[in-house]
Amino acid sequence: MGYGILIIEDETVLAKKMAKFLQQRGFEVRITDNGHDGLESIASFQPDAVILDFNLPGELNGLEVLERLRTLDSSIKVIMITGQGNVRLAVDAMKAGAFDYLSKPIVLSELKLLLDRSIGQRRTEGQ
Repeated sequence: MGYGILIIEDETVLAKKMAKFLQQRGFEVRITDNGHDGLESIASFQPDAVILDFNLPGELNGLEVLERLRTLDSSIKVIMITGQGNVRLAVDAMKAGAFDYLSKPIVLSELKLLLDRSIGQRRTEGQ
């Protein structure tokens, strides 16, 4: 079985496209469409990495989910994504503990490279 990836993204088409691409490359993927469900999935799924959208429906945005995720398991690598590609948001995400940051539209091959790097780093850190 491949590494586990949790996608927290409310754009269904994009989430399914990322999931299909990653599953075809051997990853085990789960999708949630909001921060609350994403955080609940962490305990049961225990992913190696999370792809996390900044703009999520409900009471939690991506940065808030990232901060809570860090308290649950600081070893999980998080790649933030957003359609609001601005420098300030990228800086805030990195300060909050994101491994990296991608702007939409997502280049799937670039996403896979980031996941490979993040999971590789997690493994060398002894997780």
